[in-house]
Amino acid sequence: MKNILYTIILCFLFLFVVFADEDCGSKNNPSNYPNPIMCSEHIVIMKSFVDTLENGNIDKVVNSIDYPITFWKSGKEILTIEDSEQFKNFYEYIFPKHVIERIVGQFSNDNEYFWKNGRMMFGAGAIWFDLESGKVYVINHYDPYILQKLISKI
Repeated sequence: MKNILYTIILCFLFLFVVFADEDCGSKNNPSNYPNPIMCSEHIVIMKSFVDTLENGNIDKVVNSIDYPITFWKSGKEILTIEDSEQFKNFYEYIFPKHVIERIVGQFSNDNEYFWKNGRMMFGAGAIWFDLESGKVYVINHYDPYILQKLISKI
């Protein structure tokens, strides 16, 4: 009788583990404190953006941005891109090859993705994404000299 009971309990535990929702901070924890426990689906969103960026699919990158998007330096707004058309026109200034390589490298070498206030990031804040939409809302890695050239053109 004990063996049957143990078997039933083990079966329930197995089913619970197999069919339970993924327990991860970015989905289940409403805390506003940085949390490194990310859902795999959220890491996939970030990886998809990085892969798209690396593969040079400009249209898909442009569509992955939450507009308007503002660039900051030392807590001060330095540039705002209003829409996808403007972003696409200045894409090479925003994502020159060496910046793309740096972002790809940071994602590849990062194992401390985290979320806070419904937003997720990697690379010590290189790129921030909205958890719900999956869109990029902050880009903190850019070339300040190239971005300065862009500011003079807008």
